[in-house]
Amino acid sequence: MRTQTASSIQKYLFTGLLLWTSYSTASVLESVRDPSSFAPQQFNSYLFSDSRIIDKDRILEDRDNKISDEFKIKPEFKKRVSFWFDVYTKYSAQEEVIHHADYPWIVFRIIDLRPLLDAPGNRWTNYHKSKKYAKNQLKDVKNILLALSKKKSFDKLQENERVIFEQLAEIPGTRKKVILTALASLRTQVGQKDYIENGLSQSSLYTEKLEEIFAANKLPLELTRLPFVESSFNTQAVSKVGASGIWQVMPYIGKKFLVMNTNIDERNSPVKSAKAAAFILKENKMILKSWPLALTAYNHGSGSILKAIKVTKSRDLQVMLQKYKAKSFGFASQNFYSSFLAILHAEKYRQEAFRSIEPLKTLSYSEIKLAQKIKIKDLLKLAAVSNEEFKRLNLDIKESAFKKNIYLPKGYIVHLPKDIAQNVTAKNKKLVLLMDSVQNMKIRL
Repeated sequence: MRTQTASSIQKYLFTGLLLWTSYSTASVLESVRDPSSFAPQQFNSYLFSDSRIIDKDRILEDRDNKISDEFKIKPEFKKRVSFWFDVYTKYSAQEEVIHHADYPWIVFRIIDLRPLLDAPGNRWTNYHKSKKYAKNQLKDVKNILLALSKKKSFDKLQENERVIFEQLAEIPGTRKKVILTALASLRTQVGQKDYIENGLSQSSLYTEKLEEIFAANKLPLELTRLPFVESSFNTQAVSKVGASGIWQVMPYIGKKFLVMNTNIDERNSPVKSAKAAAFILKENKMILKSWPLALTAYNHGSGSILKAIKVTKSRDLQVMLQKYKAKSFGFASQNFYSSFLAILHAEKYRQEAFRSIEPLKTLSYSEIKLAQKIKIKDLLKLAAVSNEEFKRLNLDIKESAFKKNIYLPKGYIVHLPKDIAQNVTAKNKKLVLLMDSVQNMKIRL
C-alpha cells in the first residue's frame, strides 16, 4: 500500500481516519437538517457513484456461484453480513454510521462528513467542524433514546423518536429495557470503501502466490481473502497488541514459524507469513470443526472459543453471539466471521461492487536459499539488483538491516527477480534456487 501519492497520504493523516483515498464529490450541507432525514436507506440495491446499480441481494446470495458452499451466507447471518457489506462497499472514510453494537444492522443515523471536510477554507478548521458535527449527531441519537426510555406510552411520538423506536421493533423484550440497552450499545463505524478499494489493487500483487500456498495445504482458496479484514493488504499494518503484516500475525505465533529478530520480521512478508496464517486456520478448523468458529478463533483464539462452547453448550456461532456475554468476546470477535463473508462476496463481485480498479502486476520472483551467510550489499552486488527492487520483494528485512548492512544468515530465504535468479544461482555457490517454493510452504499440525 505504498503506491499512494504524498498528497493523499497527507490528507488522510490529517483527517486521522487512517484511510488513504476518497473518490466522492461533496454535496451542499444544509445548515438545518431534520434528524429523521438521517434514517438509513433500507434498500437491497443502491446507486453507485458512476450510476451503476449494486444489487446487494444478488451478490450476497452468490447467484453466479463464485463461492464454495462452505462460505455461502446462511439466513441467520444475512443481516449482519449485509451491514458489513455496506461498510466495505457503500460508505467512504468520510461517512460514519451510528448503529446498535449487538444488532449492527440496526442503523440509527448515517453521518456524511464530506461537505464539511471538502468545504472551502482551512482544512484543520473543517476537520474539527466535522468531528464536532459527528459528536453532536451521536449526542442527538443518545438524547432521543434517553427521552424514549422515560416515556410511559409510545402512542404519540415525534418523528425523530418514531424512526428510532420502530428500528428497535425486532428486538425482543420490554420496550424500556430494549431502549436502555440500545442507549448503552451505541457504536459508530467509519466507512471503509476507500480502504478496501486500495486493498483490491494491492492484493493483486500477492493473491496468486497465496492461493498456491493454501491449495498446497488443502485449505479453501476463499481464506486468502482474510487479509482484507485484517489489514486490507496494508503490508505495514501493526496493531496495538503487536500483530503485524497483512495477516496480522501475533509475535508468539510468528516466533513459532518465522524468523523474527531485531533486523528481520517475516510476519511482514505477505507470502512467508501465509505459512503461519495457514497453520492457525488449519489448526482452528481441526479443533473447532467448522469454518465459522475457526475464523472467529483467528481473531479470538481457539482456547477462548472452546470456553464459549462450554458456556453456551453449542458449536453454533449464531447461538454463541446470542448467549455468550464474556467481556473478552467483544465487537470485533463477534463480527469477524460476518466481516469475512461480506468482504469475500464483495471481492468476488468486485466489478459490480466497486469502481473500476487497475490491479497491480503480480510480483514475479524466485525463492533463493542462502548456502552461507552473506552481507546485504554483497548479495545485491552479486545479484545485480537495485536496493529498491530488493526491498520491494523482501518486506521482511527491516530498514535498519540495510543501514547496518547486516549478514543475512545461512539458510535464510530471499526473493530475487525471476529473470535473474537462475543465472545468479548457477554461478554462485552461496545461493541455492528453490525450484518448488510452494512445497516448502506446506505445514504440519
